[in-house]
Amino acid sequence: MNATAVILFGILGLATSCCAQGEVIDQRNDQSNRSSLTRWTLQVGDPVGQEFVPTLGGVDFVETVFFDHDFSQNPITIQVLIHDGTIVGPVVGASSPVTFIASDFGSIRRFDFPSTAPVIPGQIYVMELFQSGPQNDSIGADPSAAYLTGQMIRSGAPFDGYDLWFREGMVVVVPEPSLLTLSIAGVAVFATAFRRRREIR
Repeated sequence: MNATAVILFGILGLATSCCAQGEVIDQRNDQSNRSSLTRWTLQVGDPVGQEFVPTLGGVDFVETVFFDHDFSQNPITIQVLIHDGTIVGPVVGASSPVTFIASDFGSIRRFDFPSTAPVIPGQIYVMELFQSGPQNDSIGADPSAAYLTGQMIRSGAPFDGYDLWFREGMVVVVPEPSLLTLSIAGVAVFATAFRRRREIR
């Protein structure tokens, strides 16, 4: 391997030093149209959530669908808690509380975790939609029971035949080359080709 090739490979190695963030959705039950979802009213003291079995090692965000229960357009505040095993199991992560006004037709709301909630792939966890005070809004539940590795939790217990509309996943770092390193690599490739052409002559 000549000196030019060594330099080229070194530059290409440096080309991944610049990174960007991306998202990976792990578990989801979001195939049903929002208009077909059943509306379950959220009430204090009546725990509502969804079992899920992750394949990744953490949870950075959760998305669910909410409806304005009584068309009042009053703001509500919700926090997502990740429990180990059951909805009364230990809390392994808590999202930042989100205050919003739900749509009459169903609105997707995202809950970000200030730090990754650690989970073990293949084990059961429960995402709980937690509210600290009375609020008149509903969560969207899928009556087709399409999520096969968990059930909706209603009044603290699994509720047959329903799953929440949900997505959960992680924020990941995706290496990507910077413009400068790609430009240098391009010049190195051109120089190598030019040198070989001269040697052939």
